[in-house]
Amino acid sequence: MKKCYRVLFVLISILNTDVSAQNLTDIDTILFKSDSTKILFTKFGNLNLSGYIQAQYQKASSEGVKNFSGGDFSEYSDNRIMLRRARFKIDYLYSGDKMPIVFFALQVDATERGVVVRDMYGQLIDHKWKKISLFMGLFAKPFGFETNLSSGSRESPERGRMNQILFPRERDMGVMLNYHSLLNQGAWYDKIKVSVGLFNGSGLYTTSEQDNYKDIITRIQYLQLKLSPKLSLSAAASGYLGAIRSNNEQVYKFKNTGLSSTNETSNIGKRIDRKYYGADIQLKLKHAWGASEIRGEFIKGVQPANKNSTFTAISSSSEPVYIRPFAGAYFIFLQNIINTKHQVMIKYDIYDPNTTFGSNSSMDPSNYNLSDLRYDTWGFGYCYYMNKHCKLVIYYDWIKNEAIKAISSDLKDNILTARLHFSF
Repeated sequence: MKKCYRVLFVLISILNTDVSAQNLTDIDTILFKSDSTKILFTKFGNLNLSGYIQAQYQKASSEGVKNFSGGDFSEYSDNRIMLRRARFKIDYLYSGDKMPIVFFALQVDATERGVVVRDMYGQLIDHKWKKISLFMGLFAKPFGFETNLSSGSRESPERGRMNQILFPRERDMGVMLNYHSLLNQGAWYDKIKVSVGLFNGSGLYTTSEQDNYKDIITRIQYLQLKLSPKLSLSAAASGYLGAIRSNNEQVYKFKNTGLSSTNETSNIGKRIDRKYYGADIQLKLKHAWGASEIRGEFIKGVQPANKNSTFTAISSSSEPVYIRPFAGAYFIFLQNIINTKHQVMIKYDIYDPNTTFGSNSSMDPSNYNLSDLRYDTWGFGYCYYMNKHCKLVIYYDWIKNEAIKAISSDLKDNILTARLHFSF
């Protein structure tokens, strides 16, 4: 029986872990609950300990750069050495006869900036079919591919600007029902995964729920459709239906015809919708050098925020809510060179936080500010996988922003990153 538990633990860990950067779409990519596949069976039972450290040097184009490449630089600095992430995670599995399988995970991030809990949740898995599971606690929101792609195995140093703004820190308190076979027997329906979750919506911004609304997030995936013996395709669609509470009489809404506003006492306590729709695709070709892979993701929707920020407004804020239509996408091409130890990448990331404004727009520019600017980011990188415990990443972010009355030229905010990633 003990041997069976270990086999089951390995299956769950593999399905909840990205084994390496070379085969991300070969496995379940909705929730990477572990960042290493090293299984430790000790006197404590089915216990898995894993972790990683990302130490890096960065050089920016100017001092005090505001960015999405690891946090803003200080006012008088254009370079820094930092621990971007330092994660330690404990997973535990228990499987009793004719009882739901119990899985527990705790992950913390400890850097020079402090210690933060990243994951803390329990998971129940049906014992008989091993297809249906229930999550509850603090875990990643099941929306999109990159949002849930582990920082321990993602090739680019950071997620794109769009993902960081819409899903800051990626996690939230919630409950989620999941359908996916842990014992893939080759049937077409074993490649389908469906996730539906109910979340507070405030993420890690606050320590408790801020209003009476809950956010519904859903994702449907089809994994590894074999187009040929060496070519596979994975695709998914995601939806986000949420809301925040307005605490101000004034509510602003951007439309193609201009900026409209209402000033009514009924706006206090009013529900303001937060809606996202997304689709993503991953195409992978295996060859003698390793693999070539293309990934793409598109998200559009309506974002309730504040005047000077497009991060989701907090329901406890008394500032007026600004409702903006947005759209964004990213595309990344990954290519092994000679063998799987060497990998180059090109990434294009676009985020338009306010699609009603553009460089050639006839809209009144006084209605817009820096938070409404569209950003296009090109990323060029190289990864050297020394061994399974260490890799080197060299990456350059070339960032272009559209012009606005307050800024007539491109900001000097390009960033070079050199990172060593250690894992166990």
